[in-house]
Amino acid sequence: MRHLPRPQYKKAYKLLIVSISVFMSSLVIPAYAAEKTQTEISKSALTMAEQRRYDEALHILSTQSDQNSYSLRYTKAQVLTWAGNFSMANPIYESLLQEDPNDADVLVSFAYQKLFSGDSYTAEGFFRKVIESHPTYLDAYDGLKRSVEAQSNQKIVLAKY
Repeated sequence: MRHLPRPQYKKAYKLLIVSISVFMSSLVIPAYAAEKTQTEISKSALTMAEQRRYDEALHILSTQSDQNSYSLRYTKAQVLTWAGNFSMANPIYESLLQEDPNDADVLVSFAYQKLFSGDSYTAEGFFRKVIESHPTYLDAYDGLKRSVEAQSNQKIVLAKY
């Protein structure tokens, strides 16, 4: 077995130390990048939800260090709504509205959740609230139309019986 001469040991040791420090500093970058990409995480989860990959979307959201952030909770509520899990989405929307009762995006999403779960009267109230404060919010008008149609359809069904 051959051995390196003594001066090369020192060189190899220095190279090893530099390599370790470069490696350790690279570990810090992903943690920093993760903090800056909550928007990207939310977009990724919503894309999965649109593809009906709800479990994967919820898993991505649950593995984040700041699960209690407003934006990640909002995204989780949206995914749960799309998955039809209204009972789990409901308290999340309620907590978001306690923090910011005038958040038009949350109000519209919660209104749609109410509409999809069959509560068209509550949905109508949320949509009207958004239209009053944000008259250019087109999704609120579409939701209002759908909630009124759902109410009239309920009345037609009840009238037949």
